[in-house]
Amino acid sequence: MILLMLALGLRWAFPPVDPVNWQYLALSSSFALGAAGSISVRETLIPSPRPRVAIVLAVSMLLLYSLYAFSNIAQYHSP
Repeated sequence: MILLMLALGLRWAFPPVDPVNWQYLALSSSFALGAAGSISVRETLIPSPRPRVAIVLAVSMLLLYSLYAFSNIAQYHSP
C-alpha cells in the first residue's frame, strides 16, 4: 500500500502533460491514511520487535503526508 501511495504521489508531483491531476493526489493520500491505520492496528494487536519510536515515526509521517495532500486538494476546488 505504501509503494502504491509513493507511485501515485510521484505521478502527481511530476505530471507529463495534464496540469489538473488532483485525482492522483487524492488516491495517494487515501492510501497513506489506510497504511497508517493498518500499521497502527497491527502494532496494537501484535507488537513487533522493532523499536516503538520507529513505528510511531512511520505512522506520524504517513499522517502528515496525508494532511499535506488533502490540504493541496483544496486548492484545486477553490473558486
